Amino acid sequence: MHFRSQPLLRISFWIKLAFILIEVALAIVFGVLQHYDMWNAAGIVEWVIAAIYTFWVLSFTLDFLPAVQVRKEHTQTLL
Repeated sequence: MHFRSQPLLRISFWIKLAFILIEVALAIVFGVLQHYDMWNAAGIVEWVIAAIYTFWVLSFTLDFLPAVQVRKEHTQTLL
């Protein structure tokens, strides 16, 4: 898929991919830390994972920005 009319969607894809790769790496680190009974470090990594997940969910707003822009243009043409 090529979104030539909406380059913001391509940027959104790469941002989400980066979030996913970072989350997977941190999940592996979390598992290793728990395996070696490093509970404090594992807890810190768990909170970092939760914070990054929050920003991943917020990144979905980028997907809706083109729709808002198109809606504004459509409303202006109706007037």
